[in-house]
Amino acid sequence: MLHRFRRSAVLRTSLAFALVLLAGALPLRADGGAVKLIGGDIPPIITEIDGRQTGVGLEIIAAMCQVMKRSPQFEFRPWKRAIEDAKTGSNFGIFPVSRTPEREKQFTWLVSVMQSQIVLIARPGIDISNFVQVADKRVGVLRGSPAEPILKRNGLLNVEAGVDEDTNARKLATGRIDIWVATSIVAPVVYRRVGYDPRELRYGAALLDQDLFLAGSPDVSQIEIKQWRGAMEVIRKNGTYQRILDRYK
Repeated sequence: MLHRFRRSAVLRTSLAFALVLLAGALPLRADGGAVKLIGGDIPPIITEIDGRQTGVGLEIIAAMCQVMKRSPQFEFRPWKRAIEDAKTGSNFGIFPVSRTPEREKQFTWLVSVMQSQIVLIARPGIDISNFVQVADKRVGVLRGSPAEPILKRNGLLNVEAGVDEDTNARKLATGRIDIWVATSIVAPVVYRRVGYDPRELRYGAALLDQDLFLAGSPDVSQIEIKQWRGAMEVIRKNGTYQRILDRYK
């Protein structure tokens, strides 16, 4: 009797140990729940004015959140930090992220929110029609932008990565850089915000036509992806998506 009890205890212990090992080999959860939304201050795509979160991309995401009955509240972080947090952290949703080959395996791609274009920008007097003309110029770009590797591949070596677009806009206005590389819809808004006239900006060669995604940490669940894509389908079909875009034209 004692022998059978000991053998049974050993079997239970072995089974428990095996289950622990199996649990370590499998994902800890099938659905991590709603992602925590983080982003950078990149007007007019996503920004915060007097404590109110707004922007064309943020409004689209808020509309999707309304479909899913969620809060659209974002936590704003410096862009480079936000990117790193989303890549290495758990269950984050980050916006706006360009889907590039370098980033493809670093994120879960929840849903494409909108389109934009990254271009060369300068004040009058500088030829920005192609990369050859700006090879020896001082170039400012947002740190963590997908434009950084593109600039390097095209032989632009005098590149300064700024912590935010406000910094880059001020540098261009005061002559501390010659070229600003930014999203075409972002540049005039930021330039005006830091106190300068966007009508003096000149737009040149395009570096990247991009879809701006709500991207997720690598561990975001398939259930979460389906919910976001389903919500996007709803707001496209009911006209909400186009109405938001039209307000920002």
